[in-house]
Parts: sequence; C-alpha cells; structure tokens
Amino acid sequence: NLINEEDFDQAETEIRIFEKELKPDAPVQRYKIAIQLRKAEHTKGLMSEDRVTLIREAEIMAENAITKYPDDKNMFKSYCEVGLGYLRMTGKWEIYDKSMAALKRLEDRVLDPDITRIVKKFDSISQRYTKSSIASHG
Repeated sequence: NLINEEDFDQAETEIRIFEKELKPDAPVQRYKIAIQLRKAEHTKGLMSEDRVTLIREAEIMAENAITKYPDDKNMFKSYCEVGLGYLRMTGKWEIYDKSMAALKRLEDRVLDPDITRIVKKFDSISQRYTKSSIASHG
C-alpha cells in the first residue's frame, strides 16, 4: 500500500524493519525492486539520468533475486517490469530482452501454464513499443 501511495521512504523503512525481525524472502525482494522502479517513474523533480540510474539499480536487484530465487515466477515478472520501465524511459530494449529471455528459460524449465500467461502478457505490452520504435530495437 505504501508503494502504491508513493510513500517510498516509509515503504523502505517498513522493509528494513521486516528484514531485521524476519529472514528476507522473495516477496520482500520484489517490493524492493518495485520501490526502485516506482521511484524512477514517479518521483517529482528527478532528472532523466537519475531515473535511469534507479532503474539500473532495480535491474541489478532483479538479476540478483532471480539467481537467489530461480523458480519464483513472480521474481521473473518483476524483472520484466524493470525491463519495461527501462524501455519506456529510454526506448532501449536491452533490459527487457534479457528479462524476457530469462522468463522464457524459466517457462521451458518449469512448465507452469501461468508462466506462459506472463510471457504472453509482456509480449502483448511490448508490441506497443515495437510498432512505434522498430528502428531502436535492432
């Protein structure tokens, strides 16, 4: 709720408290990634390069998290959301392409129909950008 209300400082404080009291887990990691992404997208007064830096930090967090939680489909979904955020911010596909490749490897390995739905969702969303920015995709 705090993330949705864009109260990022309080959300980060709550996460730190949780991590001190309990063992960090996959949902906490996803919240941390979501905070970075939402800060990049919604913090007023940030310069473009600062927004990109926050997304790059979220990318690193997501990559570390999918290594730590290699079967957590929601973690891979968070990684793809970071890729979309970067795509929206910069018009560049690199993070999105890496995150989708990772998600598709998970799909092949785990064979969960829900993962197939997640892949289709992100493919559908990304087509909006493909049509308007084919030249930048390489």
